[in-house]
Order: sequence, then C-alpha cells, then structure tokens
Amino acid sequence: YMPCFAAYVGGDIAAGLVAAGVDQTGDVTLFIDVGTNGEMGLGSREGICLCATAAGPAFEGAQIDCGMAGVAGAINEVWLEDGELRFSVIGGGEPRGICGSGLIDAVAAMLDLGIVDETGRLEENFYLDRERDIYISPHDIRELQLAKAAICGGIMTLLDDAGLGTRDIGRVALAGGFGAHINRRSACRIGLIPPELEDKIEVVGNTAGMGAVAYIMSASVRERIAKINGPISRYLELSGNEFFMEAYVEQMMFPETI
Repeated sequence: YMPCFAAYVGGDIAAGLVAAGVDQTGDVTLFIDVGTNGEMGLGSREGICLCATAAGPAFEGAQIDCGMAGVAGAINEVWLEDGELRFSVIGGGEPRGICGSGLIDAVAAMLDLGIVDETGRLEENFYLDRERDIYISPHDIRELQLAKAAICGGIMTLLDDAGLGTRDIGRVALAGGFGAHINRRSACRIGLIPPELEDKIEVVGNTAGMGAVAYIMSASVRERIAKINGPISRYLELSGNEFFMEAYVEQMMFPETI
C-alpha cells in the first residue's frame, strides 16, 4: 500500500510528489492538491515539508447558493468580454448552477469590475443568468474567502517555516482533478495562490493516479516514496500554529490588483 504522512496527508500526496518529480529536483517546488482539504508540500530533493488545510467544500460547489458539482449543466468558466461577463457550461446546454472553477472565475471577474472589493463586500446578489436565477451571493463570497484563505495561509506558513519567500519558489505544481480546471490567472486574482507565482504554475493533472501506477510498476519509485516518507520529509501540523492563524486571517482579503 502507499504510505501516508499523516491523517490528512495521505498516499495520494506521496504518489503525487513522485509523479511531479518534487523529490528529484534542486529547485524549490510548491505542490498543491486543492479540494475540501488542501494538501500541499514545499521542497526539493533536499527535503519536503508537508501540511494540510481544511478549506471546506466551496471549491466543490457545496454551501454555495447556486453551487453544484462539475457535471453537465454547471457553469465552469467565466470571463470578461467587451466589459460583459460570459460563461461556458459543461455539456454545452443550459446552465443549472455553478461549480468551483466557475465560481473562482466569476469572483475574479467581479473583482476586476469593482463589483466586489478587496474586503469581499458585495451589496446584493450578482446574477450570471437572471432568467435561470443563477447568481453569486454575498454568502458565496464569504465561503470562497474562507476556502482560499486556508489554502494561501498554508502556503505562506510552509514558506515561513522554511525561511523562504515566494521568489524562492521555482515551480508550482497544481495537482488533482479540480486543479486541472482552475484558471491560473483567476486563482491568483482571488488570492488562492500568491499572485507573484502565476507564471510559475504548472497544471500536472492526476498525479495520484500516475504515481500509484508507477509505484506498482517500478521498484525505484517504491524506493523514492519510502525515502519521501522517511528521511527527507516532515509534516507540519497547522492546528494551533500561531503563524498559520495569523496568515489565515490576513489572506481573507482579496488582492487589490495583480
């Protein structure tokens, strides 16, 4: 079986680190798997520090007024065109709601338009499709702020623990099924990922699956994972971590610009 680091940093992350090659590079890599639990690692072949944040279900469309999973009928992309918001729908039919990637895009565009300010203030529901009653509410903004603050707070805590800054990161490996559908610019616009890292983001896909297959097929990969799970990695517990608590609060704000 795939070894686990801790209760919320499991075998999927061990597989992902190997598939993304984090343990084989001299450059500092930030590995992120965004979901209800945001699991991440920071490091290189010299060592990897891992942590997990409780982001909540907003990225998966839950606890969002018009939220839904990323299935047919979900608005999955939103963008500005000639000063107006446009969107695409999974499956190409009529929209029935909005999924996590669409929510991130929509709020990024609303920030650009000044509909939402850096504090997250939204005066009233903002309609993406009034005819079908699909909107972003003030409650949705708060749920997204809580989720993105947890992820970015975790990133900043890993950096602080390592004595590094964002400038020291050579690559951001964005993993997982949800990560594959996140618009990099939108993620940075809302502060899910520090804006200065936008050009370093690489979508690496289902690294858990790729790493698991490699683990089964290759003795050398099993040796690498054993090494990652032992001498070159450590787990950073964020509950009760004072720096994380402060970073979490600070990251509630949206960036003014990027």
